[in-house]
Amino acid sequence: AGDRAPAPFRVRIVRSDGQVRWVETQSTLDADSGLIYSVVHDVTDREETFMDRLAGAFRDAPLGMALVAPGGAFLRVNSTLCRMLGRTEPELLAESLPELVDDERVGHALRDGEASLQVETPMRHREGRPVVALVSATLVRDIRNEPQYYVCQVLDMTERYEAQADLAANEAKLA
Repeated sequence: AGDRAPAPFRVRIVRSDGQVRWVETQSTLDADSGLIYSVVHDVTDREETFMDRLAGAFRDAPLGMALVAPGGAFLRVNSTLCRMLGRTEPELLAESLPELVDDERVGHALRDGEASLQVETPMRHREGRPVVALVSATLVRDIRNEPQYYVCQVLDMTERYEAQADLAANEAKLA
């Protein structure tokens, strides 16, 4: 195992002046002396660029996206999800995911801390009409393995379901 190259380790630190920095460190052990040698690089600019891109991907995703607390409360939502459900961002942030879906499995999965979930379920649009959605959620845990939030993707399946219903109705007329 001594021939293996050490993997870099990235961590966020808070300096004594309160400034937040990201550093990446790589260490090796000198077996002869027992000393540990470390090289530390400040990667704050690279990490912030990555986080900006990730936030942009969340914001501009063609799917409804949300960060949801383990209890089900919306923490963050994108504009696609707001349009899909006919609500503003503040309105959605005042709601919870289980309140907007008709499938009780969603609420149970979130409360029970399930690692992931995928379910097709009607969701409630502000106007009362159902929005058939494929809801996928993945739990994100912190370094201590404590649940932090779910990353949720919501695909609007309403048009597909309506097209299937129209097709079935036409087939029934022909039969």
